[in-house]
Amino acid sequence: DYITLSNNPKIMGLVNFNTAPKSVLEVLPGMTSDKADQVIEKRSGTSGSFLNLGDIAESVGKDSFIQFSDNVTVRSSQFTIQSIGRLNNKSIYTRLVAVVDRSIVPIKILYYRDISSLGAAGI
Repeated sequence: DYITLSNNPKIMGLVNFNTAPKSVLEVLPGMTSDKADQVIEKRSGTSGSFLNLGDIAESVGKDSFIQFSDNVTVRSSQFTIQSIGRLNNKSIYTRLVAVVDRSIVPIKILYYRDISSLGAAGI
């Protein structure tokens, strides 16, 4: 997380190597379908997730890693939260969705919406 070729103080929109689907990994510069398969196999195997950028470089090779190093991370800072609140087993409920960024202190709400009109799925 501390390696970059950019002078920007903050790089937005990084691909999380521990959660990105194959289709996202494959569009990274220097990433092949076979290497994307290796990444998915490694993180779902006994060795678990990538702990740092060095783990990524070791897994895909130095030459490939150099091509996409400024576009990846092993941590997430932005999350989607969906919450449903219900009043004592009654049919009264509220369903909310928010996107938050935890890299900003205090945590910043980037998006917030009442989506109760979509129904109370799951309750």
